[in-house]
Amino acid sequence: MARAPKQPQEIFADFTADLQKSFAEDLIAIILYGSGATGEYVPGKSDLNFLVVLKNDSIDSLRRGMEVVAKWRKRMVNTPLFMTPAHIRSSLDSYPIEFLDMQANYRLVHGEDVLKDLQFRPADVRVQCERELKGKLLRLRQLYLETRQKPRAMKEIIAGSITAFTSIFQGLIYLKGKPIPKTKQEIISAVSELFGLDAGTFLQLLAIKTGQKKISAAEILELFKKYVSEIDALSRAVDKLSLEKEES
Repeated sequence: MARAPKQPQEIFADFTADLQKSFAEDLIAIILYGSGATGEYVPGKSDLNFLVVLKNDSIDSLRRGMEVVAKWRKRMVNTPLFMTPAHIRSSLDSYPIEFLDMQANYRLVHGEDVLKDLQFRPADVRVQCERELKGKLLRLRQLYLETRQKPRAMKEIIAGSITAFTSIFQGLIYLKGKPIPKTKQEIISAVSELFGLDAGTFLQLLAIKTGQKKISAAEILELFKKYVSEIDALSRAVDKLSLEKEES
């Protein structure tokens, strides 16, 4: 029976060999990102995320990877992101947060390091941060109404959303000209200091998601209220930051 690797690197050789067999000279790079590259990988719980860079990402080309994807999903490898260098370059203005996230913490498994020299326009990063914050804030409020204050439902919302916010936090740290930390705890602490947030609230939410903290039904409602309030405050701060940039 297939099993999750104890450490990401134990699958690198076989995973690379399978992709080389499927894509041959079209394979440019294989890059590990996410928890497997940050030291937060938990065997059996964490998925492994790879960026696979190809010369050609047409449907006919991608079809060659179907068996590889199916095989490695059994070992907790998510379906990789298949991109060309041109696709990456043309996406930096639309999705800077996602590529910043990759660039901040990754491991080159094979081939060319296509992430190292990526450059981002601060204006693009700020726009996406503001858009993501406001959109996710609206969604949190919608989901709150749908939960009818049921503790289990609110915990599920926390588990499903806090990681997405840490990605936005990385973009905000970049905007402040500071180095992006590796772990989610460090990212939360850094953005909280830079924007005057209550780090304790977000660290509690992260601990609940990872199962490191248990919380009572009475506590979850108050914590959820603080969560929404802190995101609202951050959204306002980023909006103010944009006005400052426009005025300068």
